[in-house]
Amino acid sequence: MLFRLEAMGINTIGDLAESSDFSMKKEFGVNGIIFRKLARGEDTSEITLKTKPEKSLTHHHTMSKPIYKSCDIKKELRRIVEYICRKLRSKNLLTGHIHLSLRFENLRYDSGDLKLTGYTNADREIFNSALLVFEKLHNPSVKLRARQLGLGVSDLHTDDKSINLNLFRNEHSLPYYALDKIKSKYEEKIFRVGLDS
Repeated sequence: MLFRLEAMGINTIGDLAESSDFSMKKEFGVNGIIFRKLARGEDTSEITLKTKPEKSLTHHHTMSKPIYKSCDIKKELRRIVEYICRKLRSKNLLTGHIHLSLRFENLRYDSGDLKLTGYTNADREIFNSALLVFEKLHNPSVKLRARQLGLGVSDLHTDDKSINLNLFRNEHSLPYYALDKIKSKYEEKIFRVGLDS
């Protein structure tokens, strides 16, 4: 298709937007008119509301500079966990399963997963669980640095906002939903919740 567009003198989106309906229809049929309209920002497709429930959420981040130090890995993992947990809470969901992936500079890949003991969307619980998974993976080193970290959550359920604390553990329930509202109103880094306890 690219060669056919170049043969018509169309090399950029602007060229496509300025092309004629007739020539595009002649060369590509109805699709040619659709391509031209999309290049002009004319999309007549309907906006539909997603009705199927989420089955999983994932977030991967490729670092601009590869990392290997434990403190840098934890900092990156923390950012990913905070993002995923905010996404879970924005969709009113809890997760019961996490999957952590690690890609190295040489494109080697390692991953692991963990079924959680309960359903949660709490940053601290998911971060600590992700650390448990990370400890079982091949650790980055000076010779083999990490290039990408990814976290996926599955086994999702609706959050009914009830709290069932374990009587035998020293647990503190943090107001994550309220904290999310403050962060979205002001800015992401207005405060951070300590995750290392």
